[in-house]
Amino acid sequence: MNLQGLSFDSMPPLAVPYQFFITAPLAIIAIGLLWLFATPVEFISRWSNLLLASTHGITLGFMLMVMLGALFQVLPVVTGIAMPKATKLSKVVYLFLLIGVICLVFGFAFRQNQMLGLGAIAVLIALIVFVSGLFISFPQMRNTPTSWAIRLASVSLLITIGLGVAFIAAWLEPSWFPSFRLWTNIHLLWGIIGWTLLLMMGVSFQIIPMFYVTPDYPKWVSHFLPVAIFVQLLSYNLVKVFGVFSDNSIATIIQLIFIAVSAVAYAIYTLYLLRQRKRKARDITIWFWNSAMVNFIITAALFIVNLFYQGQYSTLLEIMIAVIALVGFAMALITGMLLKIIPFLVWLNIQQKWIKHPSTKMPLSNMQQVIPMKIAKRQYWMFITMFLFVLLTFATFQNIWLIKVTALMLIITFSHLFVNLLKARQLYKRLEQQLDDTQND
Repeated sequence: MNLQGLSFDSMPPLAVPYQFFITAPLAIIAIGLLWLFATPVEFISRWSNLLLASTHGITLGFMLMVMLGALFQVLPVVTGIAMPKATKLSKVVYLFLLIGVICLVFGFAFRQNQMLGLGAIAVLIALIVFVSGLFISFPQMRNTPTSWAIRLASVSLLITIGLGVAFIAAWLEPSWFPSFRLWTNIHLLWGIIGWTLLLMMGVSFQIIPMFYVTPDYPKWVSHFLPVAIFVQLLSYNLVKVFGVFSDNSIATIIQLIFIAVSAVAYAIYTLYLLRQRKRKARDITIWFWNSAMVNFIITAALFIVNLFYQGQYSTLLEIMIAVIALVGFAMALITGMLLKIIPFLVWLNIQQKWIKHPSTKMPLSNMQQVIPMKIAKRQYWMFITMFLFVLLTFATFQNIWLIKVTALMLIITFSHLFVNLLKARQLYKRLEQQLDDTQND
């Protein structure tokens, strides 16, 4: 493992990111419970109450929850600059995000407008607080590819959430924004490409060489691609706002193809780097990375096809693109990162505590003691099976029993993840207490 250039002095307590990490699987379990009682007709339209609740449960309850927790941890380590008053700030962000996710999922699922309004306000408060702390830290950050990608991703997050709040306002009162449904693809692009992909790119520039002992990303990937994707996405958005070109014009299609090709270039080079790793020991989390990158390439290919295809399966194609992007790419990558980052953080925090009083043997000599390889392997195959069932559910949405089996797979897969994250936390607490007792003797 290559830890050069990292700063651990201003690292927040483990409890700061862990509150986000441990909560994230519960959002998917809640979606699984909703699906248990769903009917086939609710899987036909992207505008159904169930799919709106599920999408926001995934994007806010799982993806955003983990990403914000990771940023509280990653920023001080990678940039050397901690978020101001990180412990207190994280509690405020976590509380409002949790309230917002619960209200939005419940509000969409049961069409409760008051809950939707409350949820939108809570999520907005959480992100204003978080981004304010982030922006305060920006000027002090080292100018690395990771910090620049995080900056661009943060701006993308603001745009994504701003559009989301506007859509909920239009949902509650259509006269405010009567054509809001025509803008939802912009919302998805900023969320999946601008926020999720750019953040994942920035983090990967640091953790792939660090964790997997690979060569660094070349400058054309780490310096050029994030900026190029962001600029092109912003350009497309401005063209859309001012109506310079129609959606089907050659200019807008070229812009979208450029974004897709740039993202694919990153995915392909990541696959290449993972094959170049110097440490050849078996690592299940690489399977998650490989699967996520392949799924993203498939998503981009289907996205390009969808730009030209206008047939009877257009709606299904759009839904499948969203499913593969959210589940096959984002959720796979985040799950794999949790299985890698949490053992590292537990090991690192125990090591930092032990170094101060190294009177005994280091109680945690190997990160695999936190989440053993066999458990990570089981999590991977459970995830892949669940993902295939999700794909089948949307491809053959008329099968009520398939929907119920898929719901059970969601519940089982993420209950397994939740239990193992909880065990990792309990192991840390036990070892921490053991060190305290030894040092007090």
